[in-house]
Amino acid sequence: PQHGPSLLLLTQISLDREEWKKGEALFSRLSPASAKTPEAIKLKARLTFAGEKGNLDTIRQRVVDNPDDLEAKLRYGQSLVALENYAEGMDQFLDILKKNSTFQDSAARHAMINTFELLGPKHPLVTSYRSKMSAVLFS
Repeated sequence: PQHGPSLLLLTQISLDREEWKKGEALFSRLSPASAKTPEAIKLKARLTFAGEKGNLDTIRQRVVDNPDDLEAKLRYGQSLVALENYAEGMDQFLDILKKNSTFQDSAARHAMINTFELLGPKHPLVTSYRSKMSAVLFS
């Protein structure tokens, strides 16, 4: 029950089956050391976005109806990332950062960082969007 590699594999299987709650429960049983492995970091990022997949059309419409609804933009970005539309999702997060970088305790910045972790440090989108995020936050 405490074997890290087995818990990671079972978490992965749960996410692949769209059993988010089960995946979260399995992940929460990892030891602190197992939760810091690269595989665990990616799974944690996937867990962060996983529950948003089914809401895309509803959330998109909220954003279209009110482009200043930062909560809708955040959820829309999370849905896009969950569906592997990473650039579009991160564009939503950047727009939030431009409008209000501290919205919901910097939720957009945290979402960007989670997306970077999901993609891994060598992914070309990470390099590009890390620069964009820095430009927004430090300009």
